[in-house]
Amino acid sequence: MKRIAILVSVVTHVAASFAADPDEAWVRWNPPSDHIVSHTDQAAAYPRAKRLSNGEILLGYHHGGGLGEYGTFVTLRRSRDGGRSWWDTRDIEMPEPPEFWGFSNVDFIEIAPGRILLVTAARGKALPDEPEFLGECQRSALRIRMSDDFGVTWSAPMHVGKGRGRVWEPSVVRLADGAIEIYYANEAPDLAFPDRLDQRIELIRSSDGGRTWSEPVTISQHAGRRNGMPAALALVNGRVACAQEVVRDRHSPFIAQTLQGKTVEEYVAQTEYAFGAAPYLLRAPDGTTLLAFHSGFHKPPAPENATVPWMFTNVWVQRGDADAKNFRTITRPWGEIDALEGLFFPSLFMKDTDTVVALASFLTHHRDGSSTTQIRWIEGTFLRKEGTRRE
Repeated sequence: MKRIAILVSVVTHVAASFAADPDEAWVRWNPPSDHIVSHTDQAAAYPRAKRLSNGEILLGYHHGGGLGEYGTFVTLRRSRDGGRSWWDTRDIEMPEPPEFWGFSNVDFIEIAPGRILLVTAARGKALPDEPEFLGECQRSALRIRMSDDFGVTWSAPMHVGKGRGRVWEPSVVRLADGAIEIYYANEAPDLAFPDRLDQRIELIRSSDGGRTWSEPVTISQHAGRRNGMPAALALVNGRVACAQEVVRDRHSPFIAQTLQGKTVEEYVAQTEYAFGAAPYLLRAPDGTTLLAFHSGFHKPPAPENATVPWMFTNVWVQRGDADAKNFRTITRPWGEIDALEGLFFPSLFMKDTDTVVALASFLTHHRDGSSTTQIRWIEGTFLRKEGTRRE
């Protein structure tokens, strides 16, 4: 990830409407549900949450490392009351010298009742006598752990995709036939140029529940661009939609659709709300798809003394069709936010059949120039027209 700062233009678009037309409204956000769910304000970022089959909610995020852009520790928390309170807060991954600086970008999936596959990005560390970038590429990997008790205990780690480059932002999805796919970004040595460092999206597959994995394949790469932040969703048509930001392109996010591990289609998901970064996809109860991203559209610029200006963005959520296309009606879960605040790295999950939860990394810039980041949670209720059928 070692993110290159994204210059997000604040676009004036007079015709844009932020509130959905009453006939098209699909969600009502609940401001009283907005609260902090991380255990620390020291660079807590990149949240992922899911409801498990035992009714608990499992929440993961990383903290440490800059303002949350990199991550050093990966933390899991659990809730038994729908996210109001949290317990069993544990750092599952932490620095492991001399091989790993730390761990970032958690994702997980329950592949059978109680059986959870968890994946993180292991940040390789170069030896003192090695070139830093090449040494980090050699040791970086995706780390996988398994749990058979809803995440109470975890297996010894397995490393996949090791030595291909600095790998980031794994997104795991389970297909209808039981196959598991992990999409991730790769800063490979062959993508390093004197004036830039490109990045591509790769994919690995498992047909045996995560015990063995295929060799990585490239599913999206744009010359001169940085494809990153992949977020995968299994569609009802049998394909997988992988949303991704494409730094140095005018538009973002893109969506690449794959079938049996091969790319069959790619397109721009939205063009109206400036550069949409760090996307996330979710299937809604009515069968449509939701696309979340952060953007500087209609957001004041970062303070002059901000160390990471691209974090001063807001989160947007659009609704598309069942095929992850035609994203139109848009909403902001948190509405307007202060010029000294930012919301970035969003995700979504279904708390129950009628309630969607938006999560984001919440940046607070203090007057002394320091900043802190936490994980913020807000709930929205799906609005169903009278007579519509629940899928």
